[in-house]
Amino acid sequence: MAIRHQLAMELMQAVLTTPGATSAEVRRAVSERVTSRVLQRPDAPAGTASVPDDALLSAEMMAYVDSVAERSDDVTTAQVDALRDAGLSEDAIFELTVVAAVARGTAQLQRGIDALEAGG
Repeated sequence: MAIRHQLAMELMQAVLTTPGATSAEVRRAVSERVTSRVLQRPDAPAGTASVPDDALLSAEMMAYVDSVAERSDDVTTAQVDALRDAGLSEDAIFELTVVAAVARGTAQLQRGIDALEAGG
């Protein structure tokens, strides 16, 4: 399992640092947003979850990456059109999609590893 975890971390690092249509800072903000939402524990006291820096993300971007990460089958053409209308290119929209999906998968893998290590 350790090798899979390492490969997932390397994939996430490549997604975040490889030059693209979006800045590394925007991709990192998307990753942090998705990861914090996935790893948030339902039994955690209010206000204890890490809060990502969403200042780099527009409302349209946040709505889109939330949909991709949480309900990918509910992503709408209207959400993609809103990103285009906000000035994002097809490449930028694709990058947001990839970051949200990879961050979701990596965070879920981490949550599973944490559960196994805790004996649950």
